[in-house]
Amino acid sequence: MLNREVFQTDPSSYRIPNDGVAKIIFPPGAGSPTQTLKDELRTFITDGEFGRGLQRILESFRSGLAQGSQKGVWISGFYGSGKSHLAKMLCALWTDQPFEDGSRPSTLLPEPSAELLSELRALRTAGERAGGLHAAGGTLGGGSDDPKLATLGIVLQSVGLPLDFRAARVAFWLADEGILDAVRARLGDAFESAIRNFVLSTAFREAVLAEKPSLAANARDLSDRLKADFPQPPEITVADLSSTVRRALLLNRKELPLTLVVLDEVQQFLKNDPNRSLDVQNIAERLAADFDGRLLLVCTGQQALNELPNLQKLLGRFQIRISLGEADMDSVIRKTVLRKTGQGADQVRAMLDERAGEISRHLRGTRVAHRAEDGPDAVLDWPLLPSRRRVWERVLRALDKSGMAGALRTQMAVALESARLVADKPVGSAVPTDFLYTRFADEAFAAGELPEETRTRITKLRDGNADERLQARVLMLVYMLGLIQGDADIHGIRPTTEVLADLLVEDLSAGGDVRGAVPRAIAALEEAGAIMPLDGIWRLQTKEAAEWDAAYRAELRNLQSNPSELASRRRGALDAALSEALKGLASVAQGRSSVARKLVRLRPNEKAPSDGLAVRIYNGWDDTLKQVTTDISAQPDTDATIHLLIERNAAEADRLEEALRQRLAAQTVIDQRGAPGTAEGEQAQKALAARVSAADRTVKEIAEGAVREAKVILAGGAEQSGTYLKDRLHAAAQSALIRLYPRFDIGDDPGWERVVKAAQGGQADALKHVGHNGTPETHPVCQAVLSRLGAGRKGKELRDEFEGSPYGWPQDAVDGALLVLDHADLIRTLGEDGKEVALRSLPRQKISLCRFLPEADTVTIVHRRAIRELGQTVGVHVPPDEEGEKLSEILRKLRDTAQAAGGDAPAPSAPATPDLDAIEAEHGNRRLIEAASRKQALIDSYKAWDAACQTIAARLPAWRTTLRLVELGAHGQQAAMDDIRDRRRLLEEPDPIPPLRQDAAAELRQRLNAALDAFKAAMDKAEEDLKADSNWMSPKLTPEDRQKIRDDHGLRPIARPSVASAEDIVAALTARNLEGWAALTRGIPAGVQAALDEAAEMLLPKVQPITVPIPGTLYDDAALDAWLAKVREAIAAALLNGPVRPRF
Repeated sequence: MLNREVFQTDPSSYRIPNDGVAKIIFPPGAGSPTQTLKDELRTFITDGEFGRGLQRILESFRSGLAQGSQKGVWISGFYGSGKSHLAKMLCALWTDQPFEDGSRPSTLLPEPSAELLSELRALRTAGERAGGLHAAGGTLGGGSDDPKLATLGIVLQSVGLPLDFRAARVAFWLADEGILDAVRARLGDAFESAIRNFVLSTAFREAVLAEKPSLAANARDLSDRLKADFPQPPEITVADLSSTVRRALLLNRKELPLTLVVLDEVQQFLKNDPNRSLDVQNIAERLAADFDGRLLLVCTGQQALNELPNLQKLLGRFQIRISLGEADMDSVIRKTVLRKTGQGADQVRAMLDERAGEISRHLRGTRVAHRAEDGPDAVLDWPLLPSRRRVWERVLRALDKSGMAGALRTQMAVALESARLVADKPVGSAVPTDFLYTRFADEAFAAGELPEETRTRITKLRDGNADERLQARVLMLVYMLGLIQGDADIHGIRPTTEVLADLLVEDLSAGGDVRGAVPRAIAALEEAGAIMPLDGIWRLQTKEAAEWDAAYRAELRNLQSNPSELASRRRGALDAALSEALKGLASVAQGRSSVARKLVRLRPNEKAPSDGLAVRIYNGWDDTLKQVTTDISAQPDTDATIHLLIERNAAEADRLEEALRQRLAAQTVIDQRGAPGTAEGEQAQKALAARVSAADRTVKEIAEGAVREAKVILAGGAEQSGTYLKDRLHAAAQSALIRLYPRFDIGDDPGWERVVKAAQGGQADALKHVGHNGTPETHPVCQAVLSRLGAGRKGKELRDEFEGSPYGWPQDAVDGALLVLDHADLIRTLGEDGKEVALRSLPRQKISLCRFLPEADTVTIVHRRAIRELGQTVGVHVPPDEEGEKLSEILRKLRDTAQAAGGDAPAPSAPATPDLDAIEAEHGNRRLIEAASRKQALIDSYKAWDAACQTIAARLPAWRTTLRLVELGAHGQQAAMDDIRDRRRLLEEPDPIPPLRQDAAAELRQRLNAALDAFKAAMDKAEEDLKADSNWMSPKLTPEDRQKIRDDHGLRPIARPSVASAEDIVAALTARNLEGWAALTRGIPAGVQAALDEAAEMLLPKVQPITVPIPGTLYDDAALDAWLAKVREAIAAALLNGPVRPRF
């Protein structure tokens, strides 16, 4: 099977509307083709932030309408993220104007959510109550540089007025005079040009005077009047903008419509100009305040408002922020360009499983390597592997930051071209990573980001033989990966020989061939001076880069003789790493009162502070740690000094020295040579800057590693343990505090008295008074009591034990622990009479007389809390202490939801319920405990079942509609529908039904429109035939007579049914199918004949209808004469008895 055969639409024939670049001009001009907009709507996926963003915008508008003021909307996203597309679709859905075939934008959306459709209906309802709905959209920067004039131009154009402010004022004057539409009609297409030149345009003056001569004595006088009344206006103010927008929106209206104004590419228009930013800020503020909440301003920009200083000023004006990311565009691409058929997806999945070994070895050891969770995405993304897609994303982000992403404005186009690249190759041939280079090379060169020497070499090699073409591909990858080396330590993608080979494999069954050829290609490129090895990776090499590298090497040699500078830098690095490791540990707290004790860091010979804990720092570069350790061990164990020793690892020490030298040398060369003047120089400077960054990361890594392993030793030689340095230092501080300050006992807490009172009052969380928010059995005091119960103990015995050695706890602690444990059902309490009692119901003095026993199957607070949480998840209210009673209801709700998560085909079968089965097999406390232990599994299952229920409920109507469309005559969907039903694919992602519903509805809409047009044409012809008949038009026939004759013979007009949505089409064809319309149309001529006959009979009661004999096939004049003779004979005979009306 070829790659092209797995797609829903063959990539070679797939067309992206507008080539994926959404240009906003809304509303479209009169007569503009609508097919592109319809295609954009049909492929508009309302998943993720696209759908949520639309819903948030509409909800916010509805709320602002009620409050009389709107919050501005800012849509942000990288180039190609779909922000302009989202804004354009918002415009179309806002007005929801029908297309020529009867469909509406809202009915063309493939998978709209019920919530989104509800908001759109609410908008239309609000528009009907107001002055209608209006949308104006355009791109800033296409006209005036003044944001106010640019915004005004977009609004003026949307109501059919010229963009020019002065000309628009003239148009308003014409409207006031009542002749705007008439003048426009006279001038036709020349109107806008003529009104812009209203002073000089003869045609304009003649048209105005023709419609209203009283305006001036002649054309010259009119020109003088216009020149005087409409001088060149001064700079427009925000107040002028607001009033003119209001005037424009009220043109031919009595009330302001609910208006959407979209300004596209605002950030690009601002160009970091603070004056423009201030203008946009004022525009947003004024439009929000002046229109009683009836105008919503939406702007788009590449970045979020909080990411750049000049955009942050707009934060207060644009409070609704929609941020589009890679995941949103990924979903769109997967459901459009890369959408697979059901069988195609199966083929791809089987191939990926078969080639899993090859795929999993790609980019091994990097952050972007193949992952187990890539499985579902790999099928959706094919023919691009997920690991390569992640490499592309890194490169695209680097291009976006450098301002070169204009060539990549749409990821959909990249995905489509990549699919076309391998469409004619077998399934198993993936898109190579170097394909991306062809998409941006020219722009990179023009921007000075691609050295001419490298570009020329690649171009020449691509025109060569197979070996040279492979060299060109290697060189492309070396360049592309070089763009992302600044954060290579984060993603791990480095242009090594192995990585380059992984990214170049196309045929996943022949990866070994590529891996054998790539080293030879690299060797050839190195010999030609195109690339060079650097720290184990390959980099571009140019003549100027060699000069920079030579200067760098010279600086490295100079640093050999300056060890003091390196030592200073090293100490600084260690200090910085230590500060980072100990962040948040400037002091420690002691005892019940949480007294803060300072930790003071000192060098070995610095004087200790008078207060706080001294922490002396040693390092293996400046100190002999072996001797230091000996000296510490000799100190008395009453000394509270803490010693922190950073050891010197010989191998890492050499790396650290080398990294410090490299960093200093590279930075020195960058500073000395200044800003380069060529693209090659810029690349060389970036390479050295990358060295600086890499060296900084190495220094940081080694210093942090050394600090991480630092030893913490107390006087006397007690070394502290702990996973992290902060833990070790904290432990040392606590031990040192024991030496330095009085001993603190875990039970010595004044809060125990409050614990007793709270527990007697029935509070389950009584331990919070001693700072414990966990379960009772996890508190040290309660644990100790439980551990000493044995087979059962008297209260007096427990008091005596825990008030004595080694505990010394106060009685409040013992009694409080017993009360809390009894309330949590962790122990059983027997009163003086040996019967079980609730301890909190007894006077406290009775505790000593009670006997306490451990509980076997104990329902703890943890269990009860779990049941309440489970009930909350499934919608069952569980009051405290009623967990057992409510558990049955919870289980019933879970069981019902599981059953509803499946059903008849095409829904999947109901899922298995092993957890529920296990719980229902238990009884009593065991059932509740079992349910609590499986709480998370049940919650996860319930969410999955509930999501499946909702998805089934949401998708079944579309399935039934599509099924009905097929039953009504749609072609081409039956096999796919059978596949969905037979394989129970209703819940499959992406939803397989919308494209089938769209195609079926589009086909039947076209056929039904054709049938309706044919019926209308036949009816129009019938009306012409009736009016051409003298009897029918006779004044003796009343209108009532004619109407009755029409009704009797099936000539009554029939209202044209709506075909806007798939549901409308089903309703229309259910009422009368296509054959019914055809039969109706075919019967109209006979109805006309019968109607004319009846009219004639009414006027001439004695008229005789006579059927003319059918001639059969006539071959010559003789046969014609013979037939005419028969007709004449029949009619002549009938005429003897009165008037005759022939019929066939």
